[in-house]
Amino acid sequence: MRDDRWSKDEFNGYLNSLRYICDKKGIDFFTLNNECKLNRVQKLYNSSLHGSNYILPVLWTDNFDEHLNELIEKNKSVHNLQERYNENKKILYNQLKKARKDYCGLGTSKVKLLLNKLIQSDRMAQIVRITLEIEDLSIVAKNSYGDFAKYRYYEKQNLIEELMELCDLEGITYGYKDSDIPSMKSIIFFDMPFQQISWHTNIDKDEKLIYDKQWDGLECSTLGKLEQYIKENYL
Repeated sequence: MRDDRWSKDEFNGYLNSLRYICDKKGIDFFTLNNECKLNRVQKLYNSSLHGSNYILPVLWTDNFDEHLNELIEKNKSVHNLQERYNENKKILYNQLKKARKDYCGLGTSKVKLLLNKLIQSDRMAQIVRITLEIEDLSIVAKNSYGDFAKYRYYEKQNLIEELMELCDLEGITYGYKDSDIPSMKSIIFFDMPFQQISWHTNIDKDEKLIYDKQWDGLECSTLGKLEQYIKENYL
């Protein structure tokens, strides 16, 4: 039976493949077998790049050093973004854990029940209630895995769409910016009465709804912004 899997001894364009072949058969062998320059192979082999990088275009580019440095800087940016994401995930998890017990002095469950009683006569209370639920789901999803995480993100997306409809009725401005996370299509911003809030989302971006204001720079702040507004208006 024919085996169509790529041989490990054959370069497949990725840095981990280059390193594997060089470790097994030597850098000189790789250079001759792939008809490339020795100093380029050495620089790629010894670089700080992760092995998952596709380096075939870089290997034969006219401006090798320039493209290699660009790829290294891009990897640093992705690494720093991932570190920030992981740190924020911990902060948000601890915020929600604390809020479960003492949000607005009541805990999130009691606050949600309070808002539920008001939503029939107060559209802003409904907006606040949905916003709180979206942030709750977002934090839970970030700290979940598999189908459970996927379902939470699905619920989050549906509620964001519902929130957009309510904001249209209430005259609240919202719009999209490009996402800084490759796995998400965009960031949606809302200019709420309780300050700016935003979430990453995979909702298809409406080019007519581009958000032209600056992000306020406040990370992990949605629960706090909501809590202040709830205390001032509903307690």
